[in-house]
Amino acid sequence: MNRIRIFISHSYKYREHYKTLKEWLNSANEFELSDYSVPEENELPANNKKKIEKELGKHIQQCQIFIIPLGMYTVYSEWIEKEINIAESYKKPILFVKPWGSEKTPKFAETFLKKYFFRTNLIGWKKESVIQGVKELVLQRH
Repeated sequence: MNRIRIFISHSYKYREHYKTLKEWLNSANEFELSDYSVPEENELPANNKKKIEKELGKHIQQCQIFIIPLGMYTVYSEWIEKEINIAESYKKPILFVKPWGSEKTPKFAETFLKKYFFRTNLIGWKKESVIQGVKELVLQRH
């Protein structure tokens, strides 16, 4: 069985999206999951931004796919753009997941989807869509 290494961008304040996505992906029969995200119990020290960025880079470098649940908090996150830039520097496929009730796609996501359409995807908040999106961006590329 294929093992997929993921990184899910998330805010500890809005960890439910992270938990749901991880639960859905863990339930997939087509692959096993290794999570390179930074869980709350291993939170990076907030007082050193350079160290945080370096640590995020180490985690993102190891993943095969970078997953971003899009919500209003992603628009205001100081780290989301840095994470995307790190993922892009390593040419990681990016899966944007639009949660229920999100009517607008943030501008940064629209821009990125247009610029890197060949290794990005925007999907809805549904278990089957998330699993299929990961398979398309990771398994079908190898």
